[in-house]
Amino acid sequence: MDINECILAKLATQDRLEKALRDLAHVMGHTKATPLSTSLFCLDFDLGIEEHDQIMCYLSRIAEKRQVRSLFAVKAELNTLVPKTKNFSEPTFKAMLKIFIKQFELKLHILGLE
Repeated sequence: MDINECILAKLATQDRLEKALRDLAHVMGHTKATPLSTSLFCLDFDLGIEEHDQIMCYLSRIAEKRQVRSLFAVKAELNTLVPKTKNFSEPTFKAMLKIFIKQFELKLHILGLE
């Protein structure tokens, strides 16, 4: 097997793994509006590991400071840190915040997130 065949085989395996993961997530109730995990959310919206971690770190920092923020302020700050979030509708942005807060058990209050 030459290098190109090896790369194609690895890509095919990754595609099958992602498909299997998405199938399981769907059975468990995952949707873009109600994601089951931050990683699935990031897969759905083409956010990489670095962007995932930037969101997590930002939310963790404001949770540690016990600051109350408005949804508008959080969106503005995250849009600067992670430009892809600028394209998110309000329901998608809220779903993202909710799953990050839930998964990482952040004690965080964002006005307008309810």
